Amino acid sequence: MKKLWVIVVGLMVVGMAASATVVWQDDMSNATTWNLVVANTMNAWNSSDGSLGSFGVSNASSVAAWAPTTHGNIDTSRPTDYSFSYVVPTISGSMSYWYDLDGFDSGGTYVRTLGTIVSQGVFMGSNSVNIGTVLSGADWSGVYQVAPKLILSTGNGDQVMQVDNLSINDNAVVPEPSTAALMLGAGLIGLLVRKHRAA
Repeated sequence: MKKLWVIVVGLMVVGMAASATVVWQDDMSNATTWNLVVANTMNAWNSSDGSLGSFGVSNASSVAAWAPTTHGNIDTSRPTDYSFSYVVPTISGSMSYWYDLDGFDSGGTYVRTLGTIVSQGVFMGSNSVNIGTVLSGADWSGVYQVAPKLILSTGNGDQVMQVDNLSINDNAVVPEPSTAALMLGAGLIGLLVRKHRAA
């Protein structure tokens, strides 16, 4: 009987592994849906080749920011369960970027910028950051939806950054259906053990 308990517990631990739930995503197949929301120059643009998004600023020493038209629903009582993942295939040599996280109410109306989730830099590749950790001092009151905001800063003019596969993920561990069945089985085994000892 002891060996059986060990097997059941081991299977339950394996079954607890669950994939993250995507609450917001943009594969950048149509980056033109992002709106220019901040700019000290009108010579800023965004486009897509159907696979990657391109964001560019023509003027030197300029800043521009874009935001998506869609938002993701989150439970702000547990922000450390959420992560932001992003991919930067290429970036011009005289440009840097960062991502802020904007908060919205349940109807999608802008509430406030919660803070910077990816610090200013020139990193290329894939990365993921924990939202609750990087925004540990954020004011989440009144926020039910979130979306990233991309900000670009140029040195020289005619700078371009490519973007791919952005997502906000809920990483809370939820048992797989098979795990629930194992838990039920474990309970039944425990009941049988108690009855056996009572007899």
